[in-house]
Amino acid sequence: MLLLQLLLPLLPVSLPLPLLPVSLPLPLLLLLLLLLLLLLLLLLLLYYYYYYYYYYYYYYYYYFYYYYYYYYYYYYYYYFYYYYYTTTTATTTTNYYCYYYYYYYL
Repeated sequence: MLLLQLLLPLLPVSLPLPLLPVSLPLPLLLLLLLLLLLLLLLLLLLYYYYYYYYYYYYYYYYYFYYYYYYYYYYYYYYYFYYYYYTTTTATTTTNYYCYYYYYYYL
């Protein structure tokens, strides 16, 4: 607060001039205002389009990866189920070593 009181006398006394001069005719001012509003609307639409497209894309990206990992673990669920089945029901160790060779070089 003290810093603000010290800096207040350093501010200029006169306010800066407006961006548009007052002497412009009214139709031109309205046209410029309309163009400015259209520009703002365009920027807003682009922002919302980018925002929703970005999250829509990443939603399906993670959706794809969800299903990718779902099928990945689904595959390995059946893979380890097959591994358990072959190691517990095999009469020889040949099936186990062949399966380990398949697992190692997969």
